[in-house]
Amino acid sequence: MKKSLLALAAITVLGQSCSPRHFLKEVYNTTPSNHLVFNNQKGLVTYIKESEEEGVRDLQRLVKEVPLEEAWVYVPEDKEWWEVGRYSWEEESSTQASLNMALLEILAGTSRETVQYHIHPEKALQSLYAKNHGEDNDPNGLMPWDFFLTYASLPSSLDLYAALLLSCDVKEQFPGRMVHFKVASPLGITEYTPRPEAVDKISVEEGLDRQFLLRTAVVLTYNMIDVQAKIKNIALNPNSSAVLYSDDNFEIKFMAYPK
Repeated sequence: MKKSLLALAAITVLGQSCSPRHFLKEVYNTTPSNHLVFNNQKGLVTYIKESEEEGVRDLQRLVKEVPLEEAWVYVPEDKEWWEVGRYSWEEESSTQASLNMALLEILAGTSRETVQYHIHPEKALQSLYAKNHGEDNDPNGLMPWDFFLTYASLPSSLDLYAALLLSCDVKEQFPGRMVHFKVASPLGITEYTPRPEAVDKISVEEGLDRQFLLRTAVVLTYNMIDVQAKIKNIALNPNSSAVLYSDDNFEIKFMAYPK
């Protein structure tokens, strides 16, 4: 059913040369919005028409206001943002957002380029910090909040795994399409798009060999002292950026919010 839906989306949207919105409104329970919003209502998909710059300003606001993670896909050719987070929840040591993978892959497959965004909101981070780094939980005392906040600017291993997995799926089903991945945190935006060479290498493998490559690719060894210094410096300088980490699979790049 999933492949049939993706194929139908590609035929409908590409064949008629129209925005994905015209097709998706027939498939999903959608509602337009004036700005990006946090929506934890199952079955409802929000979308807005605005530029990436305007959407990033919304994300800058949302990371300060909302309690849980949320996710969207931005389609540059249409200047549209589509919500792809289905629902969110908090666990003992992390927050999670369930993604609408069918919708995400339809958007990726029917657009020349897409950008998947999700957020690490400050209120969720404060809750996790209180649970896991209080006096009773941390034998070495409190981890400094600013260090914790810096660490939360980075994509999790699950974020990296999902990015590689989706990139491989899109390459196999819709060659020539490009998907970028970014996370918005209280300090700025971090991009973690997999390198095309890594996607090519993993895509040709199957079964356990593919799983091994996926799992080893997302184990990153950061120099956290260097990362913290870079993020602190960049966050204070609007529109600036710096590479935090680089290997054969990823380049992790941090960008400050605009003025």
